Amino acid sequence: MGVLATDPAKPDDTGCAMTAPGRRCFLRLLLAQPEVAPGDWLPSAAPTLDWVYRQACVIIQQHLCDCSLTVNFVVSAVRCSRPTVYRAFAQRHQTVAGVIRSMRLQLVCTLLASPPFNVPIETLAYRCGFEDVRTFNRSFRREFGTTAGEFRARMLGVWMKRGVPD
Repeated sequence: MGVLATDPAKPDDTGCAMTAPGRRCFLRLLLAQPEVAPGDWLPSAAPTLDWVYRQACVIIQQHLCDCSLTVNFVVSAVRCSRPTVYRAFAQRHQTVAGVIRSMRLQLVCTLLASPPFNVPIETLAYRCGFEDVRTFNRSFRREFGTTAGEFRARMLGVWMKRGVPD
């Protein structure tokens, strides 16, 4: 909580100069609460791009298997402007859609590499948020340099060497 100023020209104990009696020192509030929830934002407490990126990744992870997860959904859930969200990802040389696709592909790989091996690949792709099998197949091949079927066959071979549990 800010300190009430008795003398407008005199800084308080944190070094914040008060400009008018009764005003809070927003800098002090921000430093005291580095993780401010979106609903509790102060007028001058714009989120940092790192915070926006972390929040967006959490939202993506939470809704990864939802086919309606889009860039618009992420932008509205983070409660920032679209350019701000894009800048947060761009500083890491990524895009929101690319991160969604990569996370979904990683999830599919995890499912392909573990039993049961008889679940159709299309079903796994749909469960991981892909709506179109052709898009999934192209994305998988581009990301991993192999088809999902070939990847599953290799993983099945690894399991067979280790011995698949009953």
